Amino acid sequence: MIKRGAEDNSIVRYEAGGALPSVQAAAAIARALKITLDDLAGISSSVDPELSRTISRLEELSDQDRALAKRFLGLLLGEGK
Repeated sequence: MIKRGAEDNSIVRYEAGGALPSVQAAAAIARALKITLDDLAGISSSVDPELSRTISRLEELSDQDRALAKRFLGLLLGEGK
């Protein structure tokens, strides 16, 4: 989680291009913004951004619901025949 305080100065430097965050800091920023590291870095992907965000939100589900979502997707994609 991103903390307030001294880290605010770091964010300002990142935004101004005066510094680059560490991988750990970038991951924390991406998690706080609920986006992928690729999205944060501005790396385009052939994957639909909305689909990518939806898939990343599966981690927020309970273990039981995540298993159900995986099973449903497998069936939808014809992997459970």
